[in-house]
Amino acid sequence: MDITSDPKAKLWLDGFGKKRNTKLSYTLAMKQYTEFTGKTPTQLIEEGKEDIKAGKLMDERRIFIEFNEFHNNLITTDKAPKTIYTTLAGIRSFFNKYYIEVPKVKYDSEAKSLPENEEIPEKEDLREALKVCTPMQAAIMLTGISGGLSAEDITNLKLKTYLDGLDKETGICTLVQRRMKTDTRYITFLSPECTQAINKYLEIRDRKIKAKDSRRERQLAKQRASPDSYLFISERIKDEYLQTGDEEIRKLTVGAITKIFRDISDKAQQNTPGGQWNTIRSHNMRKVFDSALLNAGADSFFVEFIIGHKIDKTRAAYFRAQPEKLKEIYAGYIDALTIEEKLDPTEHPSYTLMKQRNEELETQNEIMTRERQAERETLKTVLDEIEKLKQATTEREKLQAEFSPIMEENEEQIKAVEDITGVDFVTAVENYDVGRIIPPDSEAMKEHNRRLKADPEYKAKWRKITSYKEHKKLENQKHETFNTLLDKL
Repeated sequence: MDITSDPKAKLWLDGFGKKRNTKLSYTLAMKQYTEFTGKTPTQLIEEGKEDIKAGKLMDERRIFIEFNEFHNNLITTDKAPKTIYTTLAGIRSFFNKYYIEVPKVKYDSEAKSLPENEEIPEKEDLREALKVCTPMQAAIMLTGISGGLSAEDITNLKLKTYLDGLDKETGICTLVQRRMKTDTRYITFLSPECTQAINKYLEIRDRKIKAKDSRRERQLAKQRASPDSYLFISERIKDEYLQTGDEEIRKLTVGAITKIFRDISDKAQQNTPGGQWNTIRSHNMRKVFDSALLNAGADSFFVEFIIGHKIDKTRAAYFRAQPEKLKEIYAGYIDALTIEEKLDPTEHPSYTLMKQRNEELETQNEIMTRERQAERETLKTVLDEIEKLKQATTEREKLQAEFSPIMEENEEQIKAVEDITGVDFVTAVENYDVGRIIPPDSEAMKEHNRRLKADPEYKAKWRKITSYKEHKKLENQKHETFNTLLDKL
């Protein structure tokens, strides 16, 4: 059933504007629902309104039976929790458009993907994948890894944006972007490894042939760069483009990028069993970017901003006003984002920046002033603060490791109470005899409770790892150190 031609569905989908991924996801959800019920979107709305006008209670309406049966069908067919949540959200959105109430069903509003779908590829996996890539595939893959761009944002990236942001000296490209999904303006960067791959791809696009071959020349003409060209274009372009010059004709689609990553995964022989997502896929490149930066010690606010997530307006404005400082911070993590093992040190942006700074220092040493000396002392203070922060973080990690089994058991007990009562734990404590519901303590938990009463030192450590005040204190220490470092760069 093609629901996009249905007037009720069309009006609903038009309301999402340029959010193509949301449209696609919700269209698929609604298609499943209409096939399950055997009714068109218009019929569903008409029936819903008829039942409301007839004064029927929710459990007497047709939507009550159909929606619950559909929900049960999703569960019995072993759909992932996140898939169920997204599917139901799409159907709710459709009915809400026409002010028709949808029955409540129990599902996880913070559903996650299945554990096997959360895996991200290691660097060695990515190296093997890059070996089988075409120049275009390698450029797209590295754009996701080094800049954290989503498939949709990659398709919207313009050639001019890339060329304007490319620093030929360092090889880093600065991209001032607006993320389509969240309508958030942000700044991100592409690594030298990535820009080398993109430049190679662009050279191939603009290549010329020596022998006269009109058919081949026409093919090359369709892919050559133009002032308004997208950075990445479709591999198959209609002849219509040569007559109109309309860049939308050769624009790459999100579906095409999905197919590109499927092809890479096939060639690299890294496909996963049926029913699971391949680790070599577009969204995972974004996860690799996020994970690599955080594991290398990057500040979480910095990572959130350059990946295009929404952060508080004050901090976002602060970041947007300092692209060069952000670029210097990014340059410090190039090693973490570089996939190939061999990279010429003289081409590394960190090398270029260090060389530039050393030359500046040599000049400044001859005319050293008290002000400069004060700056050095301030920098030393910042480094001392960073060292203290590292020690505090290490201490907290050790405590987390020590108390991890106890904290996990606590979480399991809380979840068990919430699953049985259907309400959050605090509400359950207020309204139920939780002591009769909560699972019995393990031997480890009993020993933990005994030590809390008998061992003051043990009790102090437990309070330190579970105290929100201590957690907040460490987070504030991180942010203050990061802000001081930004100011002194």
